[in-house]
Amino acid sequence: MVVWFCDTPAFEAKAEARVVTSSGDGSVIIDGQPLDLSHLRVITRQVAMDLPGGFRKVVRADFHFSCHCYSRSPRQLVDGTFEAIPPGRLVPDGPIRAPRPRIFCPDRYALSGQLVACIDAMIESNGIVTRTQHVNYFHLPSLTHAVPGIPDPADYYVFFGLRIVKPANQPKQFRIHVESAYVGAKAHGRVSSRFSDALGLEWAGQTK
Repeated sequence: MVVWFCDTPAFEAKAEARVVTSSGDGSVIIDGQPLDLSHLRVITRQVAMDLPGGFRKVVRADFHFSCHCYSRSPRQLVDGTFEAIPPGRLVPDGPIRAPRPRIFCPDRYALSGQLVACIDAMIESNGIVTRTQHVNYFHLPSLTHAVPGIPDPADYYVFFGLRIVKPANQPKQFRIHVESAYVGAKAHGRVSSRFSDALGLEWAGQTK
């Protein structure tokens, strides 16, 4: 199941004011080498939504991927400070003028190679998504993989924000921001529904 999360201040920030971390253009350097993020480039899909009243509509959805899909927050230590960023493992996140430091996570990065397949499976199966106060998610409790040190199958969560946009000379569509994806999230939700129903409620403005 994937986690679907709604608008947050970070999600609302203008793209030109943020650090570019998922373009695959070599903008992220790990251990002195450009990180290959080509598998996290923007993807476009046609998604079906079920609108209130029993109507179904198919629209375009562009999926964007955050650096949280391959990085983690520094852990807080017992003295209240935070762990230092290991040399060569810094991943900047957020506004260019004041980026938040994150740490490259090899496990998240390895599993991110399956993110597009997870999204496609959610769309095809019209999977169950759970809405929380700030995010929504799709949960895959049995993701098979070949990443050493992680239980196989893995208990995998994918969190994403949902927004309706209207590009110039184009019909309305969804912009879905995959905010994070990792194993063993302690995620709880208020409402669960099919992906198509969640999209329909958002389109109709009934998710507040």
